[in-house]
Amino acid sequence: MDDYQAYEKTLLDLIPKLINGSDNDVKIALATLHILHPNRVENILNQFANVIGKEKLQKIRLVNDTIPSNINEWYIVFGGFHTAEGARKWLIRAKDLNKTIPSQIYYRKDTYRTLIGPFPAKEDAELFNISVKEILTNQAYVVSNEWCKNPGPLEQAVDITKCSN
Repeated sequence: MDDYQAYEKTLLDLIPKLINGSDNDVKIALATLHILHPNRVENILNQFANVIGKEKLQKIRLVNDTIPSNINEWYIVFGGFHTAEGARKWLIRAKDLNKTIPSQIYYRKDTYRTLIGPFPAKEDAELFNISVKEILTNQAYVVSNEWCKNPGPLEQAVDITKCSN
């Protein structure tokens, strides 16, 4: 599944929750959109304005305005390696597990760590981690985005995020 197909799948999952969901469903759907597609939330709402309806759209926008921009994101750490190549091999395994959830490499404390996420809620990450532990490694664990302080690109490899801690 490519990025556009993953984007479409996300919308197919979330738009019904925005239209017919409870207040809590709407908040979760909006938070998910903010995490997965932070620069597209307003465009998505405009794109589906006719389907959502004017009154419901106003309510959704009021809820949207209450969502902080620094929402915690949750990740699953599922590997630690001494080389970037070792970590890259595990990323392939993660993509085979689920092609819609991003996976990436972080360099932290002299180790290349493989992560899956972000997830909008810790509970979502914990649920997906059951599969990760079952299929990839029982050493996987959930962390918040605060796990990596001052993230930035690793000089030697732009596809790897370096943490200052």
